[in-house]
This record gives sequence, structure tokens and C-alpha cells, in this order.
Amino acid sequence: MKKKFTTLLVALLLTVLLPMPLPAQAADSDADVCTHDWSEWEVVKEATVFRTGTKERFCWYCDSIQTKTTPKIKAYAKIAPKSLTLYKGKSKKLKVSYGRGDSVKKWKSSNKKLASVTQTGKIKAKKNGKVKITVTLKSGKKATCKVRIITKKRKPKPKKTSGTVYWTPSGQVYHSTRSCPTLSRSRVVKSGSLASCPKKRPCKVCH
Repeated sequence: MKKKFTTLLVALLLTVLLPMPLPAQAADSDADVCTHDWSEWEVVKEATVFRTGTKERFCWYCDSIQTKTTPKIKAYAKIAPKSLTLYKGKSKKLKVSYGRGDSVKKWKSSNKKLASVTQTGKIKAKKNGKVKITVTLKSGKKATCKVRIITKKRKPKPKKTSGTVYWTPSGQVYHSTRSCPTLSRSRVVKSGSLASCPKKRPCKVCH
């Protein structure tokens, strides 16, 4: 009886005095902590005018992944050119730029009698005057081009000269009459048919 009691007492003392072994998972917990070495951020989903985007990066050691959201792109509308002059009857296509994900909703002319515009931004000048061409995007942004429409002046055709014409060797033009005021001081005046005249332009005084 005394021997059994002694054995139990020794076993109890050993249990109290000796440290208990830690579980395998707890013992290795410090060794499992990763000092992450992250890759560069990569775009998974591009942000647009209407939605946010997403970027991801991963750890080279443990393959952990981090994700972050990128903000929406700021909406804008730019038109080129901002102003122009068109001759009546002529056409011109405007260019518009905008943020990713946006698009053209409509084109509009402030006065369709003066100028029309297609849904691709092509202007057709109809009558003289001033008009504004406006593009509206789906984001609501707008841009305007100011258009001035004029009539193209036609150059007057030179009068046809029949018979004899006159010119000077140093002059630049030919004359329809010998009595042209611009020939009054010329000592040498030549004459001949228009076909034989070396001068190509008529005198503005006598023509």
C-alpha cells in the first residue's frame, strides 16, 4: 500500500513540474507567419466613367492576394475644332473625345436652317449666319462648336481681249489700249496679238 502511494506521488510531481508539450500547430504558429513580398498591382477590371475598377497583387511566397478598388474616371467632353468658318454648301466633320466607357448620345444644331449635323458629327452649311453645334454624351457632358457660315467670293474672270495688245519689256501685264495711263512714261511699248504677248496678266486700269 505504501509503495503504491509513493508511485502515485512521484507521478503527480512529475506532471506538475515538467512542462506540457505544445500542440504541433501552436508550436509552429510563429514559423507560419509570412513576411509578404508583394508583386506590382495589376488591373483586373478597368475603371470607366460609369463604374469603379479593380486591381490585385499577390505574395511571391505564400500566394496571398490583395484586392483594391480604383475610382471611376472623371467624365469630360472635348470637341475639335471649337470654332470654324464654313463656306455655304460645304461640309465639315467634327471630332469629339471623352473618357473610357462614355459615348455620344446625340448631336444638335441650334439652327437647322443655317446648318444641319448628322449623328456622326458631320456639319452641312446651308445659309449665311452663325450657329452652334452641340454634342451630348451619355454621361451628360456637353461640348459646343461655334460655326460661322459665309458665301465664297468668286474671282472675276479677266476680260477677253481681241485684236492688238500692248506691253513693255519690263512690265508684268498687257494693256488693251496704247493710251493706258500706266504706259504714259514708257519709252518702249511693244504691240501684237494676245497670243504673241509674253505677259499673262491684264492691266487692272485699262481692262
